Amino acid sequence: MKSALIKALIGKGARENVGKFAGNVGRFLKPADMGAGELSLALLPDAAFGLMAAGMAPEEASFIDRGAMFLGSAVGGGLGGLATGSAVRKLPGIGKIPGAGLGGDMLGSIGGDMLGHQAAMGISSLAGGGQNIYERLEGVAAEEYRKQIQQETLAALGYLPGVRHDEFMRSQGLA
Repeated sequence: MKSALIKALIGKGARENVGKFAGNVGRFLKPADMGAGELSLALLPDAAFGLMAAGMAPEEASFIDRGAMFLGSAVGGGLGGLATGSAVRKLPGIGKIPGAGLGGDMLGSIGGDMLGHQAAMGISSLAGGGQNIYERLEGVAAEEYRKQIQQETLAALGYLPGVRHDEFMRSQGLA
């Protein structure tokens, strides 16, 4: 039912164009001379940094927060690296320099990781009611600090039981 509706709305020509576009993007990201081993070596650091990003999330981070951080870093870095490395390899003159594609891949991975992190914070804020994990934790810490200041102020004024003022009053028989 769903695919019939999609077929009716999109039409055969549009589906073929989308398929061609996806194939062209795939061929651009993974050149024909790049083998599976080279592809895995290009993507392995991005996956490792994605695991580190998820592992370095605050203790209170939810599964959604950690998953977004992992995917943002791994997918963003991977796609950014493959796209930039492939673009550098296609530049006339520069593409023939040994290691130029690797350098482009590294720079693209860093840029893609940064963009992926921002996307992950967006997903985290959607899951957290408009605040990402760091903003939520900042609000909790600010509230705890406010309560601490309030307690210390009331204690200094002698309005809380168990402070020296009460002990003095009891020792003098006044309380």
